[in-house]
Amino acid sequence: MDIKKKEIITIKLVKTNTYGDLEFTDTQGTPYKIGKTRANNFPAIQENATVELIWVDNPHRKDSEYIYSATKLEDKDIITRVYKEATQKPVQPTLDSPQSKSAPITPQSNTTTLPKPDIKPMTPADWDAKEARTRKSIERQKALELATGFIPVNGEMTTDAVIEMAKRFEKYLELGE
Repeated sequence: MDIKKKEIITIKLVKTNTYGDLEFTDTQGTPYKIGKTRANNFPAIQENATVELIWVDNPHRKDSEYIYSATKLEDKDIITRVYKEATQKPVQPTLDSPQSKSAPITPQSNTTTLPKPDIKPMTPADWDAKEARTRKSIERQKALELATGFIPVNGEMTTDAVIEMAKRFEKYLELGE
């Protein structure tokens, strides 16, 4: 059984039809249905829950697919996914990629040259301000990293709990308190 697609949705409305199938809509208004033969997925489908749906091809109907699995995602799973997506390195083009095989750009003879903007050198005060912003950014990143690692060990992982714990770690990193 090959996975056709994965989809993450937030559920808005849930109801059971007269046949015992579970019908629900996401926050965008898109309707979904899980047949009663897949009732093991029903507990994951709750209003306001974020759920990952896994779709597979229906072997009994050509060009048809159905929800094979529904897994409720906790706040921790969502934060982890967002963090992984945000920290993935962009793929660099290789010599074999289509981007590197494009024709070189040649300047045209009738182009005009734009004047260079007047760039002033940074003053010591500018450097101090830049350094302070960089330090604050690193403190916030480290605080969030520590908070997401600390909360699963010591309590329930909710967005509010992570933010509160990150603020505490940030204050500690900044002031030592």
